[in-house]
Amino acid sequence: MAFPMLSNATLLQMLSDNFEKYAPICFIYERETPKSRQVSKGIRKFYFNDEPLTNDSFKGLADAYADLVGFQVNRAANLISQYSTQSVYYYKFSYQGRYSHFYLPDSNGTIPYGVVHHDDLIYSFYISTLFPFFNASFPEKEMVQTLTTLWANFAKTGNPVSENKGTTAFPIWTPYDTKSRKYLDIGEKLVIKGNMFKERYDFWSKFYPICNCV
Repeated sequence: MAFPMLSNATLLQMLSDNFEKYAPICFIYERETPKSRQVSKGIRKFYFNDEPLTNDSFKGLADAYADLVGFQVNRAANLISQYSTQSVYYYKFSYQGRYSHFYLPDSNGTIPYGVVHHDDLIYSFYISTLFPFFNASFPEKEMVQTLTTLWANFAKTGNPVSENKGTTAFPIWTPYDTKSRKYLDIGEKLVIKGNMFKERYDFWSKFYPICNCV
């Protein structure tokens, strides 16, 4: 979503000059209320350092749009891990292959921007209308084998790493909880990490805390 905004100088200027008016539309929260204005000011400061929006604002704009989804997934992981009797396995897909659901606009569909929403599905299913079939001659085949192994193990046993026997290729995937906040980073290698985008998600939690009222 950041690319179309940055490629349209008029839209970018409108957002920059009237941030409190248009930010709630861009980032999907209530409009024209005291809370809305408070959130808009917070976003302007946190993601853009209270600066005018220019082409140099790309990272802040991309992060803000990404957090529309990421924060809500993170909150779901927190809530489910607290109230479910089953283990929660949380992951971040960071493997960048040669294919993607979004390519750099000036690359004629040949250079992925990075790793974007739904790119993990490329390696879980054969999406024939968009991508080739990854047979043994494709380097992407290794990621196909990795993901399908993890998901098949989870479907059969409830644990992505079969019988919790970690190896160099498949480390023990620690279930997520609100104290350790462990997740699996699925990239060229599988690595256990913690506190995914903590500062960014804490920012949104401050404005939208969980209400315990009935």
